Amino acid sequence: MRRSRRRVAVRQRGVLSIAKLSTEQSPYYVGTAHGRVDSAQSLGGAEDYYGEAGRAPSAWVGAGARHLGLSGPVSDEGLRRAFAGEHPLHGELLRARRGPQRNAAIDLTFSAPKSVSLLFGLGAPDIEASVRGAHDEAVTAALGYLERRAVRVRRGRNGMRVLPAEGFVAATFRHRASRAGDPQLHTHAVVANMGLGPDGRWTALDARPVYAHAMAAGCLYQAALRARLTAELGVTWAPVCDGLAELDGVPTDVLRAFSRRRVEIEAEVARHGTSGPTATQAAALATRRRKDRNVDAEMLRRDWARRAADLGFDPAGVVGRHRSPTLRRTQVAAIYDYLASSEGLTARRSSFAAPDVVGAIASALPAGLDIDVEGIETLAARFLDSDRVVALASSEERRWSTTELLATERRLVALAQGRRRAGRGVADSEALSHACLGRPSLTDEQRTAVRRLTSEGDGIVVLIGVAGAGKTFALRTCADAWRASGAPVCGAAVARRAARELETGAGIPSTSISALLIQLDDRPLQTGTVLVVDEAGMTGTRALAALAEAVDAADGKLVLVGDDRQLEAIDAGGAFRALARRGPSIQLTQNRRQVHGWERDAAAALRDGDPRAALVAYARHDRITVTHRDEEARQRLISDWIAQGATEDVVMLAHRRRDVADLNLRARRHLRIASRLGIEEARCAAGRIATGDVLIVRQNLPSHDLANGDRGTVRSVDRRGRVVLDVRDTTVELGADVLLGRTHRGEPVLQYGYALTGHSAQGLTARRALVLADPGVGRDWLYTAMTRGRDANQLYLVARLDRDRDEFGPSARAQPDAIEALAAQLERYQSQELALDQLPLRAGRSWPARGRSDLER
Repeated sequence: MRRSRRRVAVRQRGVLSIAKLSTEQSPYYVGTAHGRVDSAQSLGGAEDYYGEAGRAPSAWVGAGARHLGLSGPVSDEGLRRAFAGEHPLHGELLRARRGPQRNAAIDLTFSAPKSVSLLFGLGAPDIEASVRGAHDEAVTAALGYLERRAVRVRRGRNGMRVLPAEGFVAATFRHRASRAGDPQLHTHAVVANMGLGPDGRWTALDARPVYAHAMAAGCLYQAALRARLTAELGVTWAPVCDGLAELDGVPTDVLRAFSRRRVEIEAEVARHGTSGPTATQAAALATRRRKDRNVDAEMLRRDWARRAADLGFDPAGVVGRHRSPTLRRTQVAAIYDYLASSEGLTARRSSFAAPDVVGAIASALPAGLDIDVEGIETLAARFLDSDRVVALASSEERRWSTTELLATERRLVALAQGRRRAGRGVADSEALSHACLGRPSLTDEQRTAVRRLTSEGDGIVVLIGVAGAGKTFALRTCADAWRASGAPVCGAAVARRAARELETGAGIPSTSISALLIQLDDRPLQTGTVLVVDEAGMTGTRALAALAEAVDAADGKLVLVGDDRQLEAIDAGGAFRALARRGPSIQLTQNRRQVHGWERDAAAALRDGDPRAALVAYARHDRITVTHRDEEARQRLISDWIAQGATEDVVMLAHRRRDVADLNLRARRHLRIASRLGIEEARCAAGRIATGDVLIVRQNLPSHDLANGDRGTVRSVDRRGRVVLDVRDTTVELGADVLLGRTHRGEPVLQYGYALTGHSAQGLTARRALVLADPGVGRDWLYTAMTRGRDANQLYLVARLDRDRDEFGPSARAQPDAIEALAAQLERYQSQELALDQLPLRAGRSWPARGRSDLER
């Protein structure tokens, strides 16, 4: 039953960035590609970003391009015409258009690891040629994969029919340097938004499969690059991480020294005190520089050589005589076993798609293995045809799950269904009556829930309560009745903080789920135990199944409490919702937290899947603040926080930790300027701490009785650096070991706690909540965040621009209305489901038919 304390999910980054381009951006792409001084002058001069001493090596690529008779270098007019949906040679309109096209092309950027770029920029001419050839071949191989797997067009009403297309009409541009003048070997593949369908019509591409396969394509590019360089230059590699590996023999300080562009952007972000993708894009645009046309490739190489010599780095030491590793059957089996295990493809989600397998295998193979892209696809196909996985039903994208996870899900569901009315956790009627009499403020709904929980006898029971429904108050009554009837009662939650709130609020001794599972290895539950799991929707399926089996072995009762519409499990989940759907479940539907009736209705609409109605209600009552820049949104949020008292009872919430850290620093600066903090300060890993600071603990500290997520206010600071913190109506003294300590992730143990993430705030109630949204929020996150405040919940949105490629192809075209865009985003949100609930009625083909013969050669 033991569960690993550390689970590493299969993730691949693959170093391929992808972005959509509008027709407005084509003049910049073309002008910078050929060093033209035209409309790009309005941005301070022709940037020559796509140039290499005036002109980037360019080429038409793709089956679609070949069909149109395109080959060789890309001309100015040809690229403009491709962006406009016209034939690049003679301007014939191929793809119908209606006004300016928002999605005129897709930019796929393949970037070599920094160490490979250094070998390219610093190596002897034969080394430079080998690296360049390896890079070009790897890009070609990755684009070939995308053509086989992701080139589609749509037909019929609302594009419901998806058909294969001829291939890409793409222009590639290879570059040797970053804008800061450092070695950075990369290629832009600009794919025109048009494809030739089997009916002979040119129409827009279906971009979804391109995005779905982009990660895999990036990992394939990296694997192909490693294979070629190992075979030709005998190099070795550091471990592959997120699909990428650096060359052995290149020190970290050298990599950093030749990454000035990244350093520039990071410094600009830090200077403004901002964070996040939009802030990074803005910093990239603000710090971009015009390339010096008087600096040619040879001058760059001399500069690089001088800087490398100053650092004591000799690229000749990287090249060796190592042979490409061989792939043994036992290694393939080990990779397959890992991917099918609880730590593999289903560690974080209950299902996966074919590109996930391709990317995972490309990243798991021995670095430098001599295998081509088609060989990796073959390995992926064999895995998907093996008995380790099961094909699931899907309307468009085919998905699979593992037999291991499906077996776990089946055991859990069977336990729930097989222990109905089993007489588990039934309280004595007199004990129940006495417990209810002691709490006259119970609502009728809560009384019904208490009666059912303690009387119906199910071995596994689900209690669903909307945000603010008073679940904890009802559970305290149940716990009293169970204990008075002689049943041991204990509790657990994913986070120790939530477990402590269950203990203090419901009077149920509780711990974290991970600690409980470890404990159960040595000490089983007492017979007849009632185990209450709070925030069960955030608990992974495997953990719930292990708890269910432990409770069943003790002839006990498992009570799963939560809200299936709030934040989901980080691990593969969906079990809580699935058990509730199979029923019977107990419901608490009355939101007693929000003061205003209209806000309770808006929260209910958001929870029940009508985000548009919810956002309209919030906007009607001036609860949505829309700005045009991230910086403005943050300033408005901080200003409102100050105006509303700047107290612990007015909480700021953000989706990403970077944004939370930014808001905390802004809040802290204000308090210092306003003399709201004490003069004496102590040094902390997160900054300076003074009397009055609100802090949050980011690591369990059992010796201080503190849990990850606890918040408190600094009562005092002494000159020896000790801090006294008020937490939960008690005081805790903390010394330098805690103040300067860091978590296993390298984050400060103590951080400012004025702003929180949504996960940190689940279960929290404040007077007001100020919520900063971003493009990554889902309906579960927003519903959780917008129900934290009793008196008011304010949402801050940014009317974002198309800025994915602003650094070299700016666009001023704004997105649709910010509220409408958020509503559309929330409507697309899909919650986790059990793999068991995605099984097809009958077995189907396990790999898309197109290209299968290539895989089997």
